[in-house]
Amino acid sequence: MSYLTIFLAREGGNNAKECTERVLGRLITNELALRYNWVGKQFKERINKLPITKTSIPAIVKDAVHVVLPTANCLDIEETMKSWLRNAKSRIKILPQDG
Repeated sequence: MSYLTIFLAREGGNNAKECTERVLGRLITNELALRYNWVGKQFKERINKLPITKTSIPAIVKDAVHVVLPTANCLDIEETMKSWLRNAKSRIKILPQDG
């Protein structure tokens, strides 16, 4: 188990969805998430191509969630990751313009 996985697992969560969202929020900014999606369509890159480590982001997230919740369903984690990426734009706070 990597140090990154252990670090991310400390985010915790009461269920797979909450834990996955917390891990992703620690690992990827919303601005960066705008450039990625699950399959690499619509002028975006696939999330597993994000060059943070040699291991793919989905694998890191799944490992971290399974440290916290060993019985978490991989499909639930994947669906939460897809939704989290899809909704990145709505999490970015719009700053008021001067003038």
